[in-house]
Amino acid sequence: MSDVVPSPSGDAWLRERLQALEPVEVSPDFTDRALQRFGRARARRRTARRAAAVAALVVFALAGWLTVDRWGDRDRTASARVAALEAEVEDLRRQLDALSRRAEVVRPVVHLGGDERHEFYVDLERLAAALAQQTAEEQPPSDPTAPSTAGASEPFDSRSDGPTRPVI
Repeated sequence: MSDVVPSPSGDAWLRERLQALEPVEVSPDFTDRALQRFGRARARRRTARRAAAVAALVVFALAGWLTVDRWGDRDRTASARVAALEAEVEDLRRQLDALSRRAEVVRPVVHLGGDERHEFYVDLERLAAALAQQTAEEQPPSDPTAPSTAGASEPFDSRSDGPTRPVI
């Protein structure tokens, strides 16, 4: 035999090599043993493929479940935030309505001035009511700018225990 290998496209070279081999005696159960071995190898490959497929299914199912669960958490969190914001908006709307109603009822109060110990305010609504009452009783009206001697029941509030607040 020569050491030079002709091109693989030459069938003649392969035929020569095969004919040069000595015939081998085959045992009578060779075919059965070869088929059994082939079947076992095939079954092992089939089992390995099935195990790989089951493992892949488990991984994909777990990944899908985690993804859906995380999206569900996001949805629940977003829904809770939206509900909280809607409740806050409604609360702010009620507060704004209440402030708007209070702003419609204006009680005119005038700050007359003061010093470190006294602040003087006059509630014009109470002043008008007091003047109307005095007129009804036919008494001469008193000077509205003079401090009242009757105390805090009049429209003037002049306390000596610190700054005073309007009488409303």
